[in-house]
Amino acid sequence: MEERFIAIGPIRRGIVLVVWTEPGDDVIRIISARLATPHERELFHRHMEKRS
Repeated sequence: MEERFIAIGPIRRGIVLVVWTEPGDDVIRIISARLATPHERELFHRHMEKRS
């Protein structure tokens, strides 16, 4: 089973969530990239507030 990674962050249009895997050396395969849901945006903003 492949290892999957998740990243969330801001772009000009809003907050995006990206899921990807690294199946080999110097290879990244994007599985999904989409605008974050309202719940995911809330989690992101709460996390960023704790960092400041």
